[in-house]
Amino acid sequence: MKNWYLFLSATIFTLVLISCGNHQTLNPEMAFSSILDVSDVNSSIKFDSTPHLVNPNALQPTFIVKLNNTSEHYILFPSDYRIRLFLYSDDTNQWIEIENKANVASDLNLVLAPSGSDGAEIAFVPFHPDLEATEYPVDIRVVVSGNVIIGDDEIGEQVAAYVDLHLDY
Repeated sequence: MKNWYLFLSATIFTLVLISCGNHQTLNPEMAFSSILDVSDVNSSIKFDSTPHLVNPNALQPTFIVKLNNTSEHYILFPSDYRIRLFLYSDDTNQWIEIENKANVASDLNLVLAPSGSDGAEIAFVPFHPDLEATEYPVDIRVVVSGNVIIGDDEIGEQVAAYVDLHLDY
C-alpha cells in the first residue's frame, strides 16, 4: 500500500512539473501576428473565402479569390497586390512562406473604389502557390496589402486582408 501512495505521489509531482514547464507552443494566430505588422487587417478590405480554379488542366493550378473594399476610402494596390502565401507547420509552430508563381499581367497599380461607390470596389487576385512537393488537399493563407488614398493622391496607412483557404485540386 505504501508503494502505491509513493507511486501516486511521484506521478502527481511529475505532472505538476510538466504543466508548469516553459512551453513554446503558439497557436497559428499568435505566430502570424509577428509576420503581418499592419493594424487594419480584414477590416477595410476583405476576401471572399471561396477560391476559384482558373486552369484545371495544369499540373500546378492557378486560383483566383475575390477581394472587396469595404471601407469608405480608395485603396491603392501595386500590380502584384503585395501577395504573400503561407503554410502553417504544426511541427515548428511557424508560418512558412511559399512562392507565388502567378504571372502579373501589367506593372500598373490598381485602385479599388470605396464601398457603395460607382467605381470598381472588387478585384480578383490570382495566385499560383508553389506546392510541387506538397500533396493536395492543402490549407494555405493568402495575404494582400495596399494603402488608403487620402484626399488627392496622398498615400495613407497600410491595410491588409488574409483568408485561409482549403485547396483541393
